[in-house]
Parts: sequence; C-alpha cells; structure tokens
Amino acid sequence: MNKKRIVCLAVFLLLLFGASMGVLAGCDAAVLHTPGQQTEKASEADAVDLHAVGQQTKEILQGNNKLSYLSADGEAVVITQQDIKLARLKKEFLGLDVDEQDIIDQYIRQRVVLLEAVRLGLDISWEQARENQANIIAQIKESTKSDDKYERENAQQVLSYMEDYIDGLGLTEEEYLDFTAGEQLLLDAAQALQDYFKAEHYPGGAVPATFEADWNAYVDELVAAATVEIEE
Repeated sequence: MNKKRIVCLAVFLLLLFGASMGVLAGCDAAVLHTPGQQTEKASEADAVDLHAVGQQTKEILQGNNKLSYLSADGEAVVITQQDIKLARLKKEFLGLDVDEQDIIDQYIRQRVVLLEAVRLGLDISWEQARENQANIIAQIKESTKSDDKYERENAQQVLSYMEDYIDGLGLTEEEYLDFTAGEQLLLDAAQALQDYFKAEHYPGGAVPATFEADWNAYVDELVAAATVEIEE
C-alpha cells in the first residue's frame, strides 16, 4: 500500500474511531501514550466489511449517538459499558496487540485531559469540534476531484469506506457529524491543553526534547488525581 493511501486511510480511521487514532493521522496527540503496538491490520481496512462494523457499532450504541465523557456535575470522567464494548470492537477491527484494559486506560487519559481543559476554561467547544470534522470530510471530498491520480483514487476509496460505515450506522452525514464531534472534541482538548502546558512550562517558546516525557508525566498526575466513574 503506497504512502499516500496509508495517510488517507489514517484519516479515515480517525473519523471511524476518533481520538484514539490521532497518532495514526499525524495529530499532535501525545496524550494517547498507549501501551503495546499496533499491527499491520490497521492498514488493511479494505479487507474488512465496514458496513458490518457500522452495524455492530450501531448495536452497541442503541440509539445513543452522543456519548458522555464527563459526569453531569463536570467533576469526574465517565466510562460506560458502551465504551467497553466499543473498545472490544476497536481491538478486533484494528488487530491491536493490547489488552482491553489498555484501551480503557487510554479512554480515561483522553477524558481526564478534556476535564482539565474544561476546568481551565480553554477555548474548545462541541460546535467547533463538529465544524472541524465537517472540514475533514469536505477536504476528502475535494480530493476526489484532484488532478493527482493517486490522491484522487485514495480519496475516493476513503470516501467509499466512510459511506459504507455511515450506512451501517444508519445515520445521515449530518447525524454522523454529530456522532463524531465528541471524538474530535477530545482531540481539540488534547491540543489546547498541550498548548497551555507548553506556554506554562516553556515560557521562552523553545520546546525541549523532553517534551513528550514531561507531557506524559503531567497527564499521569492528572489521572492520579481524577475521579473516574466506571459503569458496572
């Protein structure tokens, strides 16, 4: 599979599985800090019936297309049974060589970062996240008209993947944007908190080679101090 196709596929996987796929799409999302390694199956989505994956996701969600990441009072992060079932589906689809608990721990880290970004009043919103997702889809559609043969064919393939998945979910494209906005919000929160962290810890503007380790240690502290509610 050529490099351009892999990049397009990574963007699709970001749309499909949200923030946890941020590193594949080249996003600045060191918050993920996931144990284990991903296998080549992550680049073989064309061998998977994505319509069926959408149907399985729909069955898990049972009409709840807007997952809750924080408690009603905004004081804790929440992990639901839907999250756990989606983690199992993600592990199977991507062929991840990690334990299910590793994925759940990753969810917790993402949501703790969101909790802290909200606490600090950083500039993130569900509306902006939805717009960001719409822009990604618009870029893919625009690339289907590219003069570059590889870019055009790759975008057409990714669009086909996405349409199969959306059809399996039983959603319109507008409803799909509502569905994926929450995952984009997690990415936006990670980026906003990283920017805040850099400004606070490196006032000179130069980001040291130790940034990733510094950032992960910071998130570790947030996780250790956070209240996590796991639905039984």
